[in-house]
Amino acid sequence: MDFIRRSISRFLPLLGAILACYTIACRYSIRLADFYTLHIYPYISDALPRLSSVTAWPLQGIAIALLVGFLVLILYMGFSRRWKTGRCLKYVFVTLLWTYVWFYMGWCTNYYRSPLSIRTGTPPTQYDETDFRHFLEDFSEQANAAWTADTLQDKALLEKEIKAFYAQVPRSYGLTAPRAWHHPKTMAISALYSSTGVQGFMAPLFAESFVNADLLSKEYPFVYAHEYAHILSVSNEAEANWWAFHACCASQIPAVRYSGYKSILPHVIVNAIQFLPKKEYRNWLSHIRHEVLNDLKASHDHWDAMRSPTLDKVQGHIYDLFLKSNHIPSGQKNYSEVVQLLISQPAPHN
Repeated sequence: MDFIRRSISRFLPLLGAILACYTIACRYSIRLADFYTLHIYPYISDALPRLSSVTAWPLQGIAIALLVGFLVLILYMGFSRRWKTGRCLKYVFVTLLWTYVWFYMGWCTNYYRSPLSIRTGTPPTQYDETDFRHFLEDFSEQANAAWTADTLQDKALLEKEIKAFYAQVPRSYGLTAPRAWHHPKTMAISALYSSTGVQGFMAPLFAESFVNADLLSKEYPFVYAHEYAHILSVSNEAEANWWAFHACCASQIPAVRYSGYKSILPHVIVNAIQFLPKKEYRNWLSHIRHEVLNDLKASHDHWDAMRSPTLDKVQGHIYDLFLKSNHIPSGQKNYSEVVQLLISQPAPHN
């Protein structure tokens, strides 16, 4: 028994160090990161969601609470001198090491994979005024045509459609396969997330996707498709928006198609404000039907009423730093970079 205990005590730090070195190396080698995404993560996205699907509880939150409790226990044992300092430091080091490994091997190493443009063989285009204006005209016309007063009635049907869309995507796009046990979870404390404007998120420790209970019915389809893209190995927020848009547009449900256009429109507006003269921007905006603009205003007012400026600022700053530290140099502005992808990348097809 002592032999087994000593072997595990020596093996775990060594294995953790090796895996930590691999994830760090992926930051500097696209080949290593692509190997993870294509050959390691598919097994992880199969196993972890299968485990997390047995309960509606957020397993990542529970795991973090247990890890923090374990660290507190270690520190208590050290300060009370029940354990030697060296033993405590070793346990703290191994716990933090494996938390890092779990976090990045569970999903976050996908941040370092090849960008969509390389995987599709279609390089991103530089800003071109003519192309951008044509895109704005086409998008506004399509958004107007997609508008519907209908709302999503069947979330099970939505899930079936979105999974069917992702299942037919060619392997060259580098997505993992959808699984029957991939289901979104509702945030345990939606009010807290609503105070920071978070509509959904990906939890790496158990590959869980979460959607906010406060989502409006016209927002839910797009947010679900966006978070599901994350489960399938997409880390870049602009790319997740790109996939979610095309997934919604492929739906046979009018409310789902409209959710795609409505959810992308704010990012289109951000780009239009940036690149168009004020008069031209106002003229373009005036051609969008008032029902669509009213829906945008209703969404803005809905989330603004629940938002806490202080918490929103803190959460935004932390997430911005997190993205920038993980090969997303534009930080949270990455969301609106979906427009460049919509202009330069053809729609995914079988």
